[in-house]
Amino acid sequence: MTFSVEYEWENGAGVSDPTLAATWARISIRIGQESVRVYDVKDVRTGFFGSLLPLAEWIADCWPRLIHERMSPTQAADLRRWRGFHSFQAARDGGAMPDLRLRRIDSRWTDVELVPDSRPLPGVSVRFLDAIRERVLIVDIQKALGKIIEACCNRLQDVDHERAAALQKTWQRNATQFADYAARLQPDDERLTEDNISLITELEGHPQRALIVEIAEALPQGHPLAQRIDTATRLVEEIHPTLASHAWLELKGLASKAFARPWLTGWAAASALRGTLKLPNTHVFAGELATFCASRCGWPSDQQLRIVSQRPDLKVFHFDTLHARCERFLPLVVTTKRSKQAQQFRLARSLYYSLVVGGEVQELEAIVDARHAPLFSEASAFAAELLAPAGYLHREMPPDGIWDEELVNELAGHLAVDPRVVRHQIENRDLGEIEGTYD
Repeated sequence: MTFSVEYEWENGAGVSDPTLAATWARISIRIGQESVRVYDVKDVRTGFFGSLLPLAEWIADCWPRLIHERMSPTQAADLRRWRGFHSFQAARDGGAMPDLRLRRIDSRWTDVELVPDSRPLPGVSVRFLDAIRERVLIVDIQKALGKIIEACCNRLQDVDHERAAALQKTWQRNATQFADYAARLQPDDERLTEDNISLITELEGHPQRALIVEIAEALPQGHPLAQRIDTATRLVEEIHPTLASHAWLELKGLASKAFARPWLTGWAAASALRGTLKLPNTHVFAGELATFCASRCGWPSDQQLRIVSQRPDLKVFHFDTLHARCERFLPLVVTTKRSKQAQQFRLARSLYYSLVVGGEVQELEAIVDARHAPLFSEASAFAAELLAPAGYLHREMPPDGIWDEELVNELAGHLAVDPRVVRHQIENRDLGEIEGTYD
């Protein structure tokens, strides 16, 4: 999918500020196959008017977090601050600008979401009421946003050379590897102490720096940066990938056709994988997913599972599971979970990360299970549907549609999943109600 911000310079004769007047334009945004529509009292159109400069300066200033930051907050107060770095609306400067949010997913993709205006913005007659969501290659995002900065710099050369130079300098400073790592590891500038600056600077010379940053970013940021980097470094040392088997590569080829739209929901992706493997929608693995993966997928997942909680010499903190993936290697799962139920669920998540959204990942990369991580909820929905399919649960549903806890626990035992997985499927797949949870 593509992403573009197009502009046509307009006469800004009525604008008092000469720099804003020089960068006055008709702005149109395209996300995938859809153009962002603008609504006002008279008509609906695909462009809006304003100065491009506030947007360019905001992009340059927020570039490290806007382009590279993968995690998103779970608390409302933190979300407002996050939007200041990731939503175009933070750059409106009193004018019209959509609530268009960018969130990096992995090394290749960015989630682009247009959120409809819930109410008119102060002093603005137009509103953006469409909801659009697509996944776009990060290179297309960088190209589109860089084009805006360069256009404004060129436009301002004869009007305000100092402001143009300041914009170019900000962009050059923020488009560095250090700024990338700092934005992801310590996004709060007030906490970027000299010690943390030294830690990040040292990382730039580490041969596995990309993997370490990916892991450390996903660990709880309330803990010291030194501890997160140390844990990430220890975990990277556990990653010893195995070359992909012919059967696995063949499955990935089939899956790439089934998942031609990488933004499938987790449930839909699980159904698509079943279709690819020619499994009925009632088929259950009953605790034998690892055996199935070895025999039918060319992925001996039990051999590609590292249980680090059983290693007294390896102390890692606040960590659940790491999924390593690459086009050339078999998926590798490093986890602290000891129960077979938990391990099976994480193997299922790894299938999602590698087959559904893996794409053609040429360099080894890590995905860490964390509630604030990209794709985590979809990967969990995929795993739930793969291990406790709605088709099977529908067949087992009581005639009155009311499930008691004993039946839920019995089915969870048969499926080798946590009872919460069965409850989640019942509640979210319109499979009746659980006793005691309905009005």
